[in-house]
Amino acid sequence: MTNTIAVFSISTEEDLRFQLDFNGIDLTGRTLEVAVRERQSDTVKATLTAGSGLTIESTGKVIARYAKSSMSTWARTEYSADLIDKTGGQYTRLVPVRLVYSTAGRTVGSIANQARVTWANNVAVVTATGGVGPTGDTGPANTLTIGDVATLETGEPATAEITGSAPDQTLNLGLPKGNIGEQGIQGIQGIQGIQGQKGWAPELAAVVDGARRVQQVVDWVGGEGTKPAAGDYVGATGLVPDIADAVDIRGEPGASVGPGSIGTAEIADDAVTNAKLRESAALSVIGRSANTTGNPADIAAATDGHVLRRAGTALDFGTVDTAGLTDGLLSADAIGRAKMADGFLTAAKISPTAFVDQATAIAGTNSTGIMSPLMAMQLHAVLRTRAEALVYNPETAPDHILLLGYAVVGDKGGALYKKVVSEPTHLGKFQIAEGSWYEIAEAFPNVLMFGADLSGVVDSLAAFNAALGVATAICVDVPAGTYKLSGKVTLTAYKRLRGSGQATCFLSSSSTTADIIEVAGYYCHISGFRFLSSVTRTAGYAVNFTNACANCTLDDFYTETSTLNGINWDAISDTRVTNGTINAGASPGVGINVVNGFAGYLGRVIVGCDPAFPSFASMVLTNLADMTLEYVQLLQGTANFYFNPGSGQEVDSLVCTGCYFDAPASGGKSLDTSGMTGTGKFQRSAFVNCWFTPGLNGDNVSVVATGSKIINDLMFVACKYPPSAGLNGTALYAEGAGLTGLIVASSAIYGHTTGIRLKDVGGAMINGNIIGPGGGFSGNGTAILIDGTSDYCTVVGNTVNGNGTAAIANSASGTHNYIAHNPDDGIGVGGTITVGASPYVYTAGARPEMLYIRGGTVSNVVTDSGSIGATPSVVYLQPNRACQITYSVVPNVVRQVVG
Repeated sequence: MTNTIAVFSISTEEDLRFQLDFNGIDLTGRTLEVAVRERQSDTVKATLTAGSGLTIESTGKVIARYAKSSMSTWARTEYSADLIDKTGGQYTRLVPVRLVYSTAGRTVGSIANQARVTWANNVAVVTATGGVGPTGDTGPANTLTIGDVATLETGEPATAEITGSAPDQTLNLGLPKGNIGEQGIQGIQGIQGIQGQKGWAPELAAVVDGARRVQQVVDWVGGEGTKPAAGDYVGATGLVPDIADAVDIRGEPGASVGPGSIGTAEIADDAVTNAKLRESAALSVIGRSANTTGNPADIAAATDGHVLRRAGTALDFGTVDTAGLTDGLLSADAIGRAKMADGFLTAAKISPTAFVDQATAIAGTNSTGIMSPLMAMQLHAVLRTRAEALVYNPETAPDHILLLGYAVVGDKGGALYKKVVSEPTHLGKFQIAEGSWYEIAEAFPNVLMFGADLSGVVDSLAAFNAALGVATAICVDVPAGTYKLSGKVTLTAYKRLRGSGQATCFLSSSSTTADIIEVAGYYCHISGFRFLSSVTRTAGYAVNFTNACANCTLDDFYTETSTLNGINWDAISDTRVTNGTINAGASPGVGINVVNGFAGYLGRVIVGCDPAFPSFASMVLTNLADMTLEYVQLLQGTANFYFNPGSGQEVDSLVCTGCYFDAPASGGKSLDTSGMTGTGKFQRSAFVNCWFTPGLNGDNVSVVATGSKIINDLMFVACKYPPSAGLNGTALYAEGAGLTGLIVASSAIYGHTTGIRLKDVGGAMINGNIIGPGGGFSGNGTAILIDGTSDYCTVVGNTVNGNGTAAIANSASGTHNYIAHNPDDGIGVGGTITVGASPYVYTAGARPEMLYIRGGTVSNVVTDSGSIGATPSVVYLQPNRACQITYSVVPNVVRQVVG
């Protein structure tokens, strides 16, 4: 039969496997063979026979298999794998098969006039049309409905049953119950409810109701919330609104009293009112003054300030002597609640014997005596300034001294100091005139406590380093102000320097070369500063992470261009730089210089410079591994993102996400590897959702691995490459045999002379990009240019329409480049060939072509690889290869560009 070709795509990550299903042909008992042949070299790579790679599973199904481990040395190119019937010594090709060994994907193919091939995943269904009747109508789609779902006992196997006939069937299921789980732990007790409001207490008044006396609520007191209404009466079971329902609070009337004297028993308790007593003298009380029994009399107060007291055996008004005061009378409660008048205890009223002597107080043998003000000062002194402390000469040194200021009271340098047995080794100390030493006892000291000047006039370097030198001072605060620093502030392990914020706390260097802050220990933290300089600097960094530090953090910061260089990152691990802005000085200024680093993180940081005076580079990378950049902006550096590894150095596992790289107005590159030397490496790195903008006529991204340099496994995904203005250089320029594994995918490139150029590269994948007009810019000159010795470059699935000079230009000498399925790239074009006199010779163009030969009487077809035979359906030609057709009746020949 006349066949159509079945083409399969085989990935380097999978076994060779394909299946052919034949309709109308019985393969039972036939001797079949598949020879896998590299088409370019016409070399047989593997022969598959029944039981050895070839399986006939039914009368019409053939499956071919070959392990990927045996294909590791195969070239990524096209192979033939025709199915040959060798039964009875005859050689008949049942169906031609082609394999594209490079990228994973689904099968592709075509329809001939006498046979049809359809495909599933790596399955070709071959239907002969010569002796088979017409295809029947498509049957209805089957409908499978869930029916009964029964619950089975635990441990029983699940069941499934399909009933009915297509297209209407029902699936009945039986699902066992799961085992009962263990009881969970008791939950935590809920929080206690809020306390309710205080209740209201009634104020009662006796009210006359005829002969009765009842109680009425006249007010409510002491409660919270809405006060209840007053006016109700007290009834037998509660409050009642009607006075008639109120309870009479008077008892039953007593017996009548007849004429004569009344005895004590006949007078009810509390029946004699104040009005029934005799009148008393002014300013007097009724009582018994003498220490004898008898009738009461008036005891009058004749003098102001006298109190009623017992003096000896008499009760009268007078003054109180010592014997009349209870021990502990003057308690904190009595004084604190203002129970005594101001000035109540004058000096004259206190006995000198109430005070204990100093020796007794120090020894702690008297717990009841009063300490003199002098003694209190000696235990805890409060002094105005440090200068006053230096001349302080008490009889006995106090345990603590509180300074109200460093130089003057209220200058924020006041601190608490404790007495120590010997001179401290740090600078947070002083010695009083008496001879005792004191050291600072603040948990969070600030630099003003060590003499820093927040006006920026006096050098504060010694104060900063003194504060950080106190072993107990884990965190040193820097209040708002400007601090002049003549050298570097050094942080050792576990130190935190905390400024008031980049808008209010300024560190101003007066050195032309010194770093402003040097980090030389683990777990250091710096935050809340603005870095600047009052002099023209020629060296030094705002922050220098030295090779002695790890797990350090720089946060909430801002560096001005006057600092020249921003951050030096040298041999540190697990260090974070976040939430800051770096303005590098003019060249040779550098924003961030990564000399050595491991597991670093740079997030939400802007690195820029004055566009009129661009820095040498926004960020320089020399030797690092596992660094992450998130939402970082590198702006205006001449070499904006500059890679600088030399021999023995590498930039490895760099991941940039959501970053913006913008070179200056003229000549700069967003990403530049020109600093690499020797055997330096840049590898295993990814740029995702990043933005690369070049300088005028410059390249956006330039990765060059010439000489011994190595660049491999770089990935640019979902990135944008806009021009700065008008046509520029190349959006992504890649060069060098040392550059392999480059992936550019799902990105947008527009407005450049060349979109992507691959020159002399050793391997690249350009896939799914939009390379043409966009973003308000015109298309590129050439979308993709492959030249030099570039090889193993796959260009697939890119949209390349709307470009000026060419969509894809391939002049590379490599023989393993693959270009396909790029709309508007010219691939797929072709047409009918006018066949000349026999033997007719046709030569392919610069791209691979397929020749489809139909009709006529052809006796032989010969290619550069040798004779193919009479009237083949399809002939594949490599670029610039020839095909000779010998015929007696001219055939119809159609060409198609396929790569």
